[in-house]
Amino acid sequence: MPPGDLAYWMGKFVLEVRKHNGYEYPPKSIYAMVCCFKRFYNQNERYDINPLCSTDAIFGNFRSTLDAEMKRLHGSGLGTSSKQAEPISSDEEAMLWSSGQFGTHNGKASLNTVYYYNCKIFGLRSYDEHRNLKRTQFFKKVDEKGRVYLEYVDFGNKSNRGGLKHIKVDNKIIRQYEDTTDPDHCVVNIFVKYLLYLPKECDFFYCRPLPDDGSGVPRFGKQPVGKNKLSQIISEMCKAAGVKGRKTGHSGKVTCATTLYHHHFSDQLIKERTGHRSLEALHKYKRTGSDQQYEVSMALLPKLEGKENIHKLEKTPSVKNEDDEDDDFIPLKKKPRTDDFKSLFKTSSLTNCTFNIQLSK
Repeated sequence: MPPGDLAYWMGKFVLEVRKHNGYEYPPKSIYAMVCCFKRFYNQNERYDINPLCSTDAIFGNFRSTLDAEMKRLHGSGLGTSSKQAEPISSDEEAMLWSSGQFGTHNGKASLNTVYYYNCKIFGLRSYDEHRNLKRTQFFKKVDEKGRVYLEYVDFGNKSNRGGLKHIKVDNKIIRQYEDTTDPDHCVVNIFVKYLLYLPKECDFFYCRPLPDDGSGVPRFGKQPVGKNKLSQIISEMCKAAGVKGRKTGHSGKVTCATTLYHHHFSDQLIKERTGHRSLEALHKYKRTGSDQQYEVSMALLPKLEGKENIHKLEKTPSVKNEDDEDDDFIPLKKKPRTDDFKSLFKTSSLTNCTFNIQLSK
């Protein structure tokens, strides 16, 4: 078919395509279909057909039709809300532990635990990364200060295939330090025990768990876990524990990025964990929590008399009266003296610090 005729019929397709039930497709779905057309022609060596190229005059009318139709669908409310994997909160994580979905008491619980923390701590995302994971990628080491940590060495992921295109991309190597305050829930201890339970002759990291024999020791077979089973681990264990929401295989990596984001770590440190190379890709994994949304809502409330001060009291300490006996307290309405500032730091040790203090008249 000549490119001009193809452009005409593709425009007709964009305007008339419907689902089996007669409903219209969202804008992004129609765009994905056009991308499939382009890929089909590229695979058949028809490189002259590029309907999405802005400099291709033959498909100019088609792009205008596609753009207008996508705007119309978006204006009607189609595709305005996207289904995204939700992070697993600390309370939901505690539910997984208390319900027995996490732990080292049997093979299934051990598999669930290492899978989830591979996502949350080491930033594994797609099932391909889990499917190709080897036990030889984990090492227990000690740093120069005598602290024990588990080191994960990446053998290739979506962002770094190791070929010519990624020859200058640094390989991802992550350290996770031991938690000496809670050995039972320490990730380093859990991973070390899990690796000891695996069959020595098997190099796969995920092996099929065997039925519990009542000994309390996890047992695993020599066969690796299938990719379909790996992709359903998080959703199945969350359902079994009563955790609500859209929890998918991406929820673990989303939890990694979101948790570090809420703890105010820099984007560079978060990228080192997640393996993202661009900030745009990283920001897609960040999720704002309900507490943050609440704080934003409170900050944007109407500024009525007395209402603003009530919400500020939730974060700021109460102001003491000038008659209070605490010598270290400086009343806010009283002009501070030099001796008052010295009393603030009489129990502190500060080095190489800069303080900018502005006094109002």
